[in-house]
Amino acid sequence: ASLDVSIKYEILEVLYKLREKGITLIMISHDIALLENYADTIFVMDDGEIVEEWNPKTTKGPSMEKARELVDDSNFVNQILNKLN
Repeated sequence: ASLDVSIKYEILEVLYKLREKGITLIMISHDIALLENYADTIFVMDDGEIVEEWNPKTTKGPSMEKARELVDDSNFVNQILNKLN
């Protein structure tokens, strides 16, 4: 969902505190930059199937072409939205 930045920050703060307590969280998002900062493992899905898995702390990004395309598309959209805001 398209959330106000302050609301998004509040939600992420709560999720981070839960994570610090050792609670496993599953986030579903198209915001790759967000996931790279908060996730231990990222799964990329296409047409209902997991096509890639990677650890953003140790790996620069997905290795499969299809997963890279999905990430690149997300980054492109985020860059445009950031310029508009």
